[in-house]
Amino acid sequence: MKFFSAIYDWTLKWAEHKFAPSILALLTFAESVFFPIPPDVLLAPMVLAKPEKAWRLASLTTIASIVGGSVGYLLGYWMFEPWIQPLITDFGYQARFDTAMGWFSEWGVWVVFISVFHPYLINYSP
Repeated sequence: MKFFSAIYDWTLKWAEHKFAPSILALLTFAESVFFPIPPDVLLAPMVLAKPEKAWRLASLTTIASIVGGSVGYLLGYWMFEPWIQPLITDFGYQARFDTAMGWFSEWGVWVVFISVFHPYLINYSP
């Protein structure tokens, strides 16, 4: 429990910082590209501390997420064939990748939506 109280204290410290909106935007951008911690952990205490800024902070988070998602997409677009595809093959995930691509070809974005809620799809091994 000590670990979570340290994270809680860190979050509250940054939520009150004068650069909190900039940090929130940076965290949101990074989360959209590669970082696994969602911006909600910082956004929630910031909104609770200053409810009058809720829409401004939500808009900032939305814009930073869109920009980060766009950068992540472009990185994947440019880096897939020269760097990512060889890694998929080298690490032995080609069959899983082909299965996922087949699902995506057949069902489109629904397979992504369902995979969020169904753990079997995430841990599927052919």
